[in-house]
Amino acid sequence: MANVGHAVIGLAGNIESCDAQFAHITGSIAARLCKKTVHEITAPGDQAECERAFKRLVATGQPLSMTKRFVRENGAIFWAKSHASLVYDDDEPLRIIATVSELVAAKDARSPAMMLELARTLLEVRRDREEVCCPALVSESGWDIILMAYIAEAEGRCCTVSSISQGLELAASLSQRWITALSEGGGIEVEIRDTTPSSEKSFILTQPTHKRVESYLQRVSNALQTDGDVGQAFDAFDPAHTQR
Repeated sequence: MANVGHAVIGLAGNIESCDAQFAHITGSIAARLCKKTVHEITAPGDQAECERAFKRLVATGQPLSMTKRFVRENGAIFWAKSHASLVYDDDEPLRIIATVSELVAAKDARSPAMMLELARTLLEVRRDREEVCCPALVSESGWDIILMAYIAEAEGRCCTVSSISQGLELAASLSQRWITALSEGGGIEVEIRDTTPSSEKSFILTQPTHKRVESYLQRVSNALQTDGDVGQAFDAFDPAHTQR
């Protein structure tokens, strides 16, 4: 398969070697990848879960399979299925063999690609409400920010106060108040991308919130399916969807 790559991982999580396809999928070259760890090429929202799974693999020897987001060298996020198993030498764990299969244009209603499209559509349909009534009466800025943060991470973009203000047409001060409230409520957290003091902070969903959003998107997707085609369900109540 053209979108499947392989890598050899040390027990500390360092990438020891990889084939050309693994390097291609991650948008890098083997020489640079071998200076990184699995943690470094994993999307921030999946790092904690990935680290726990990695530790279980080393401790128990049981092969693991998971679907998670990786970060390409240019900062873009992509979804992939990964499988990892231990290699032993005289009954002692020696290293890990990992296989990564990129998920491209998946049609499953529960797939990452479908959930991203669903999140985009929900945000766009939500904005269409403002054409029906006074925006102040139909505003759900907190939910919009959560969707924007989800979409930004899936697309490999930064979610900042500026991008939120521009996307939702909110004053920067109001966007900051929503960010503060969502942070205090455990919905979002600061993502460390640039440690320069003058750089603007970027925000991502906390891992629990991210999982709940995806669970919500899956439920919505299942509820809206028409003959297995979520797109047809959207077309039924959103004529603009057929024009995009």
